[in-house]
Amino acid sequence: MAGRCRRSANRPPVVPSRTCCPPSRRTSRARGPSDFLTACRRRLHDGQQWRAHLRDLERLLVGETDHVLDLGCGVGGPGLRVVERTGARLTGISISEEQVKTANRLAEEAGRADRAVFRRADAMELPFEDGSFDAVMALESIIHMPDREQVLTEVARVLRPGGRLVLTDVFERAPRKTPRHPSIDKFCRNFMVTLADADGYVAMLHRAGLRLRGLLDITEHTMQRTFEELARPVEGADRPEALGQTNLPDLFHPSDMLGVDEFGCLLVAAVRP
Repeated sequence: MAGRCRRSANRPPVVPSRTCCPPSRRTSRARGPSDFLTACRRRLHDGQQWRAHLRDLERLLVGETDHVLDLGCGVGGPGLRVVERTGARLTGISISEEQVKTANRLAEEAGRADRAVFRRADAMELPFEDGSFDAVMALESIIHMPDREQVLTEVARVLRPGGRLVLTDVFERAPRKTPRHPSIDKFCRNFMVTLADADGYVAMLHRAGLRLRGLLDITEHTMQRTFEELARPVEGADRPEALGQTNLPDLFHPSDMLGVDEFGCLLVAAVRP
């Protein structure tokens, strides 16, 4: 088996400069916020948010002969759409056994189980050999991971030379306000999210062994549209149950983020040299 890339014992951990919640909250996932975010994403995958992500994922440049890793796959919606549109083979990973079971069931129901497989794995320590994948996608997943640079280092390891990465991440847009808008802190605290340091993203990619291909602020066609859609009342069978309930003491409402345009979304495209 090919060698694995490990963090040096002398290398200090990378801590995002604009952390919203302490590490102890970021290393575990409560059922309440996980269920809520999953319901939100499943609702959005049929709307404007998903159409925007399809345009973003064209940067993967994959076809039928390619193998794609979906990092933080959730219940598999985006990965299955990629398989459907490109014919690529896909492996999705999540730390949630429940999400993996649901994703594999949806793949079976969609007739894509021969091209899409989902399994439990940790993005911080990927269980794959070096150079296993032609492309990696990570939509709205690295935001939950406690060490972005370690994740990116693992991505670089499992990509073949010339392999491509497309991810989305959240950050605080300039001008940064002091104090920060309280709804941003509430969102991060409830959903175990950290904000990336946009100014240091290129250097972080380089340290991880990746080369930048594009860094784009896509807030207008992602974040604000997301919160507008989630804030829109939906009744009856069209409303996922988890959209109306969480187990959180500091209940978050999507309408809290409407007009908070300093909460931004980055599209990052990179390649392994």
